[in-house]
Amino acid sequence: MTKTNQKFYAWVGQNATCGTAHPITGNYSMYGRNYVFASKQERDEFVENYYDHNGNKFARSCSKRKLRTYNEGMSVATFEEDLLNQEYLEAN
Repeated sequence: MTKTNQKFYAWVGQNATCGTAHPITGNYSMYGRNYVFASKQERDEFVENYYDHNGNKFARSCSKRKLRTYNEGMSVATFEEDLLNQEYLEAN
């Protein structure tokens, strides 16, 4: 059996922008947080069972490409670093 390092992503946030605009594109990031999971089952359970007491945040399962659209205010390098940090936090 081969071992893969495939990651699965989820995003929890609101329909609001935050931060500063990207200096080149002028795009903003959406207000929210990225989550990285080792298995699709873990990710799907997280999204399905996510509950926000205030009702203003929602969880979405997404690909890395879609996750990038929520973080357009970041540079690509910063986005990749953020995902690596999330992987580390989820592992520990």
